[in-house]
Amino acid sequence: QEPVATTNKTVSLQFFAEGGDIIEGTVNTIAFKANYNNGLPFFIDGVMKKQETGEVMMPLTVQHDGMGKFDLDIQAGDKYYAEWLDNNGVKQQTMLPDAKTRGVSLKLTVQKDKLYFNLVNKTGSDSLHVLMYMYQKVFYKTNIAVQATEPFTGMVPVSALPSGTMQLTVFDANWKPVAERIAFINNNNFSINAAVNTKEISTQKRGKNVLEVIVADTVPANMSLSISDAD
Repeated sequence: QEPVATTNKTVSLQFFAEGGDIIEGTVNTIAFKANYNNGLPFFIDGVMKKQETGEVMMPLTVQHDGMGKFDLDIQAGDKYYAEWLDNNGVKQQTMLPDAKTRGVSLKLTVQKDKLYFNLVNKTGSDSLHVLMYMYQKVFYKTNIAVQATEPFTGMVPVSALPSGTMQLTVFDANWKPVAERIAFINNNNFSINAAVNTKEISTQKRGKNVLEVIVADTVPANMSLSISDAD
C-alpha cells in the first residue's frame, strides 16, 4: 500500500492599498488578507511595526474571514512590517510594500445617496481626470485641478444610479490611469413588480401558448423564460 501524501498547511499575508498604490506623504488606507495555502481564511494575530524603531503602530484587527484594514500615515523613508503568529505559533514578519513618491492616493466613501472621493495628487501635474462607470457605461466624468499640497474631495450623486458595482478611475494629465477603486451601489432598485397573465394555454404537442408579462412602463427589465416538465 502506498503511503498517503500529506500536505503541509502554510499561511500567507497580503496587503492591498486603497486605490492601488501606497503613496508617501499621506494617510493610506491599507487592507490585509491572511489565508491558508488552500484558500481558506486564517484569523491572524499580529501588529504593524515601524522598521526603524520597532514601534508598534497598530494591531492587525480581523473584520471578516481573515481580512481587515488600517490607516497609516507614511512619510518619506518610512518602512513598516507586520509581525504575526502563523498556524504553528511561529512568529513571522511580512514587509509592507514600499511607498511610492509619485501617484494618487484615492479613498471612496458612500453615504446615503452620495459617493465621496478623496484625492491626494502626487503625479507632478495638477491636472487630473475622473471617470465613474457601471455596466460599461460612463455615468460621471470631470476634469479637476488638484495641487500636491491640498487634498481634494469630490461628490457624485448616486441615488439615480442602478444598483451594482461601480468603478471610479483617476487618470493623470496624459490620460494614464493612476488610481482605481470599485464600490457597490445599493439603491434597492434591482427588483421589480411584475404580473403574468395566461392568455392561451394548451398542453397538446406543438400547442399554442400565450403568456403576457406586465411590468411598469418606466422600469427597464431583462427577462428570460424557462419551461420544464410539471412532474
